[in-house]
Amino acid sequence: MEDALPRIEFDFPGLPPGISGRVSVCLVSVLCASDEEWIRNHYIHDDDTRSLATRIRHPHRLSESVLARVAKAELLRRFGGDPAIVNFSFSHTRNEHVVIAAAAMSKESVGLDLELLDRLDGRERLQDRLLVGQESERLREISPSQRALPALKLWCAKESLAKAMGTGLQAPLEQYEAQLRSGPDSCLEAEFLRFPQWYSTIMVHRETVLSICLPRETPS
Repeated sequence: MEDALPRIEFDFPGLPPGISGRVSVCLVSVLCASDEEWIRNHYIHDDDTRSLATRIRHPHRLSESVLARVAKAELLRRFGGDPAIVNFSFSHTRNEHVVIAAAAMSKESVGLDLELLDRLDGRERLQDRLLVGQESERLREISPSQRALPALKLWCAKESLAKAMGTGLQAPLEQYEAQLRSGPDSCLEAEFLRFPQWYSTIMVHRETVLSICLPRETPS
């Protein structure tokens, strides 16, 4: 009897009209118990794995990063494009059962962040550390249990902004203060007080929060 191969699921979320023509996104999920060697050998070139391994030492982080590159490879396979021209952004997360990774592809600068929906549940102190300025004021009247999801959306928006700018969250968090507002198709958008040239679209997709940051389109 042949050994069972790991089950890898590819997911292409429907994007709202404002960004659907500007970016493509692929999510990949796999059970944590799956055979990582099989994934590497069948979905991503081993040279890519070795390159990642020189920069990522922690085994869990390496396996998540490998899976994110699997998402990139699937985007290129499905939609085409020259990887030397288009831009990519990666994100990944896990719990005790599953690893989920994602890649975004765009001709523009793009930032992607992905988190599990329950990442901040019951973590009030962490919520308080992540919220700054008017973010805290706006959510002050909400109970900690209800505040977890909007706090997570704000955090994902900041992470996606930092990736789009290519800087990482190097400055104090106050520099990345964001405000949520309604967007198309029941999505939220985040505006950044100090970076008005960028905005993030925030979606709840299955068990994840997904934030995609792009530059604002300038009138032609």
